Order: sequence, then structure tokens, then C-alpha cells
Amino acid sequence: MIDTAIIIATGSSAHTSQLTYNRPLTMLPALGKPLCVRVMDRLYRTGIKKYVVVLGEQEGAVANYLNTRWIPGTEIEYVLKPGAMALGKVLSSIALNHNRPMMFANYNSFTHEKFPARLRKYHEFSPDDLILTGAASSLSTSSTQTFAQLKLPDNGNLTRKTSPRQAARRITALATSASNSLQNYVLADLIAGGANFIDFLQKLTPEQARCDTLLSLVKAHVNAGHMARLARASWVLQVQEDADLITLNRHLLDEKLDAHILSEVPYTVKIVGPVRIDPGVSVGQGAIIGPHVYLESGSSVGHQAKLKNSIVMGRASVKGHETVQDSIVSTRRRLQL
Repeated sequence: MIDTAIIIATGSSAHTSQLTYNRPLTMLPALGKPLCVRVMDRLYRTGIKKYVVVLGEQEGAVANYLNTRWIPGTEIEYVLKPGAMALGKVLSSIALNHNRPMMFANYNSFTHEKFPARLRKYHEFSPDDLILTGAASSLSTSSTQTFAQLKLPDNGNLTRKTSPRQAARRITALATSASNSLQNYVLADLIAGGANFIDFLQKLTPEQARCDTLLSLVKAHVNAGHMARLARASWVLQVQEDADLITLNRHLLDEKLDAHILSEVPYTVKIVGPVRIDPGVSVGQGAIIGPHVYLESGSSVGHQAKLKNSIVMGRASVKGHETVQDSIVSTRRRLQL
């Protein structure tokens, strides 16, 4: 079974945000942790303890966080991707050094918390193949999602109800030609790279090595005549716009893994769960917080303020008697989403 994951923690060119004036894209908050760490948390819960983290020149804060605040006992290797170097070349070098099947995940690619374990289990029954993550639709508000046309014969796709034994017989090939049975699926940057994909990465042509996204490498793999397979998720979310950050935080709160109140709040404050309040947050008397609210460490909420489905980032404040809904509040701007 796969025991290593490659985490691509370089800011995606498709990810746009107005919140990165004091932190890189990879460090945007997802319930008290950076985006890339949330991705790693999901993989860690599947049993993966070894990580190769690909960092850009601006992502030093990621390494600092992982070295000082993440789970002890994990094995983390850092690989620097200079701005001028394509991702394909970096991943080819990693594949040559490690030479075994691995999980690949982008820092801003999410699906249901239990799905990575299912994907890893599917790999066990099809260890040579490249297995993709896809869903019929995306939770992202972005119009720049990556679609693929997949040929799905009867009972061919993998779903959450598919047993691992059935998976060995029912994994679906990625179609490379037109067909009346083709269906569109949104692909996520989360894949199980089997032996064939690792071999492909080790032998990239100069043109293939210039691919600069994970899914462009998947496409090159398929165009070269190799098989890719689909594991169907109930939903996928590529965090590509600031609105997607609220969507992600809402789903994380609903999972109830980190819906905690870690600051002391006055007894007159009404909490409508699920919410998360980090340590070091100030909340005034009579405020109403929730549902689906995240208050980052260092933020403050005035007395009798009302917040719903919103994020208040560190050092930002909401004034007394204000009503904030479907918004991200930062020190520089307020985004109504």
C-alpha cells in the first residue's frame, strides 16, 4: 500500500485571492490550519506518514509551520521548485529518487474527509494504475475547473459504495476519443500514482517535463497511451477563489473534527454551532456567532455583533452591532461573497 505522499505546496496560477497581502496562498486559513496542512491532515488519517513537500520560493512559512507545529513522528522531505522550473521536471526528479507508488495532492484540492482512504484502498487492488479523483460537479464557484470526458460503462465507475474487491474489476479507463457514452467529470488534484505513472514520470520527454500542473501531467500520461482510472467522489472542491475558502470552512465545520471554541467568551454570547474560535480571540457581550463561523487567532468581535457563514481573519475586527454574513473580514478589506 502507498506510504508516501507528494504535496504540491506551490501557489497555483488558477488560485486567485485578495487575502494574500500578508501570507502566501498555501497558508490561507482553513479552521486554524493552513490549506496545505489541512490536505496533509486528511492523508495522515489514512495512515500515510511520509511526505515530500514541493515548495515555491515564497512558501518558507509552510516548512516553518510543519517543522514546529505539525504532527511529530512524520517524515517530511522538502523539495524547492524555483520559479522558472516546471513542475514536471521537479516531480520527475522525485520519482527517480523514490521509485515507488505515491499519492499526489495539491495544497488546495479537497473532497470528503474519508475519500483519501478509499482512494488509497483502490490503489491496493490496482497497484500499477493511475487512479484519478473526480465528481459529477464541483463545489467551487470558479469557472476554470478541469473537466475530463470519461467513458463509463455500466457499473464501471468507483463510488463510495464500491467495495475494494469490486474495485479491482470495476475501475474505469479514461477515454481518449469521442463516444456517445462519454460524460463530463470535474477532476481534483488528488491522485494515486501507481507503478506505471511513476515509470512515466521517470522517463518524461523534454516536452512532457514542461508540464506545470499535476493534471497536465495526467493528460500527457493518457496522451502517451497509458491508462488512467477514475475513483468517483461525492464532491470535489478546488479552492481557487475567496468564496471557495468559505465553502471549505463550512464543510470542515460540518465534519466536526475541529469545531472548537478555544477562547473564553462571555456567558451572554450566543453560539449557534458549528463554529470554531481560535485561541486569542476577543468576543464582546451579547454577540451572536454562527452557524458556520471561523474566528482566526487575533481577531475581535464587538458587543452585540451578529456573524453567520463568515471568516474573520487574524487581527481583523467586527464592530459592535454589526451584522456580517457570507463574508471574509480581513484587516484590509471585507469580501462579501
